[in-house]
Amino acid sequence: MIIKTLHGIDINRLVQSFNKAFSDYFIPIQMTVQLFLDKIKSENINLNYSVGVFIDDNLLGFILTGITEPGYKRVAYNAGTGVWSAYRGNHLTEKMYKVLIPLLTDVDIHQHQLEVMIQNDAAMKIYTRVGFNKSRKLLCLRGKIAGSSLKQNVVIEKISFEKDLLIQNSWQPNPSWQNNNCNIFRGAGMSQCFGAFENNRLVGYIVSLPEKLRIQQCSISKDFDTQNIANALFNLVKKQIGDKEISIINVDENDIEFITFLNSVGFHVYAEQYEMVLEVNNNKLQ
Repeated sequence: MIIKTLHGIDINRLVQSFNKAFSDYFIPIQMTVQLFLDKIKSENINLNYSVGVFIDDNLLGFILTGITEPGYKRVAYNAGTGVWSAYRGNHLTEKMYKVLIPLLTDVDIHQHQLEVMIQNDAAMKIYTRVGFNKSRKLLCLRGKIAGSSLKQNVVIEKISFEKDLLIQNSWQPNPSWQNNNCNIFRGAGMSQCFGAFENNRLVGYIVSLPEKLRIQQCSISKDFDTQNIANALFNLVKKQIGDKEISIINVDENDIEFITFLNSVGFHVYAEQYEMVLEVNNNKLQ
């Protein structure tokens, strides 16, 4: 058994291993090469700092690592841990972290983040042994958007997404990794961003991935009519996708107003996750 980085690995081989590892997951995941390349881009996955377990040249386990961009707090994000079912129970995740953590520490990355399904007790026990602690609970929702009437004073226009677009004192003040501003900005070619204006002032926006039927962010200024602005933005998405079901993942459970609004327009919770954080200085594996 060899544990090494995924630098230089053939992408087709990596996708095949990923699909085999997640074929029996709580919510089964199957990737195409293009979807996987999109994931690498949007989550800033660096294969030089991702690791895998190899036996007889078979990649039977891996940790994919996303890394924040220069100029921001250095954080590593676990963008996917997978182990083939036949090899689970052999502490491979802990063994991979023993290799991965020193690699990241060498480039001054001391904080690690991940999400884990709340019913995945086995994974939570593994991450706890590594040194991770729960930081918050995240909800994943989906539904068919119910249309609503609009006031005439809301104007919706397509806008460019900027890294600092997050509106002050707004909904979703602390997006999860996959929905954070840097990742959306990096994948700007895949996302669409529309702004809501009242009296020529930007008072809200929504970012979506229409092809993937996913909403990444919806931010509304609390100084304005949040319900009306949100309805206008979600109506725009509905016009784009019709009666198809769309999702939004990893919403902080404390964003009560936002979640209440999502429920009111047809969304329901289909999965719950814990965000977990590891500070390397407290790492039990050192």
